[in-house]
Amino acid sequence: MVKSITTLFDKYKFFIFFFLIIIFKQHIRFSQPGFWGEDGYMFLKNSIEHGFSSIILPYSGYFQVLPQILSYFSYKITIEYYPYITLIECSALFSFALHIIMKNEFLWITQNKIISLIISISFLFLPGQTDFLGNFANLHSVLFLCCVLLLFYDLNKKYSLRHFLFFLFAGLSAGELCTILPLLMIRIYLIKKQHLIDFKNKIKQHLILLNIVIFSTLINSYAYITNSHDVWTQGEAGLEAKIEFVRQFFPNRFLYSIFNRMFLIPIFGDQYTFYLNQVWQTVLWLGFAFTVLFSYFVYKTWSKNQYLIIFSGIFTYIILILMTCLVRKGTWNTGWFGLINEPSLFNSRYLFLLIPVSIISIYTILFRFLNKKLQSKYAYAIIFILFLNFIFQNRYNFFTLPFDNNSSIELWNNTAKEIKYYQETKTTGQVQVSQGKSKFVIVIKN
Repeated sequence: MVKSITTLFDKYKFFIFFFLIIIFKQHIRFSQPGFWGEDGYMFLKNSIEHGFSSIILPYSGYFQVLPQILSYFSYKITIEYYPYITLIECSALFSFALHIIMKNEFLWITQNKIISLIISISFLFLPGQTDFLGNFANLHSVLFLCCVLLLFYDLNKKYSLRHFLFFLFAGLSAGELCTILPLLMIRIYLIKKQHLIDFKNKIKQHLILLNIVIFSTLINSYAYITNSHDVWTQGEAGLEAKIEFVRQFFPNRFLYSIFNRMFLIPIFGDQYTFYLNQVWQTVLWLGFAFTVLFSYFVYKTWSKNQYLIIFSGIFTYIILILMTCLVRKGTWNTGWFGLINEPSLFNSRYLFLLIPVSIISIYTILFRFLNKKLQSKYAYAIIFILFLNFIFQNRYNFFTLPFDNNSSIELWNNTAKEIKYYQETKTTGQVQVSQGKSKFVIVIKN
């Protein structure tokens, strides 16, 4: 028994480590339980009003199967602690993403556990975490990141049933899984080209993943078209506006977006990136300079399999940025996808796009180059200095505050008691729930 516990702890020690840090990051949310984004007026409301059938209700053009399942069972376990349980569940999924980077299957990318740990900890300081960490509303971003990281595994990795199920639930909980196709196809190409051991079985496994992605894409496309009006009216205003967007977005806004996410934020952090964005020429010239330098590092340390996987991951997120521009109204004319010229933009979840893969590519490729040119201790020292600078410049992103500080324990406790009263007495009624300064109504039928 003791041996089994020790083995289990050793297997999940990094998951536990990251989970405890993430819970500490959000300790204010535990003292001020409440709802963020659509957590209350969509997930909890659907769980109570529609029961288990809530898992197949589309929202904003795609399904939310896994978040709604978690919401439903959290509500069934205890309504009093619903905000706490959902916060823990969402935090566990982000911990799982960091745990993936520490797996042995990921070492062919990071080269050793020290670099893996530096990358994982860097993720805890990414901008925009207030908007996506610890809530169901933006859990799809974390699920998508997990899928990308799982496809970063060594090509010899055999995926199991739990991986297929994870991809299926992620695909039915996020509309963006279709953008993972380039990364998946590159893996299939490399496995076939390299004729790896048992490559036929590996190809079959990847074809299963491919079918899951295609299936989820078709399902979400159906939900998008049938529940969000016509596909060409999404974004700003129809086909002509989309053509105008393409004209305005390329090349400058596209380059701003890529250079900020690919180099400036991962290297300089929030504050310096903000200052550099005050003069647009700075972003472009530095971006081009880092692209040339990055290309030189790649040229000097070229490793076909690893780099094709990394570049496919980068390309996957670039497609996601463009797709988000097309389907999200109100994003085209903001700094989310171009210059970051307002400090408040660093709190936006849109800055979470690409930066995780950027950090992976910069740290791993730079370390590979330094380790080839210098003694290992100097290579580690330079990476560690870069890491400390990133943490210092992004230290404000560590603690994730509630979206609105008006929520409180007393307020939620009273609401939970009211909901529980209607359920226990089997009576029908309405409960008004506060979400920051706004309120919504849940109808309870018995």
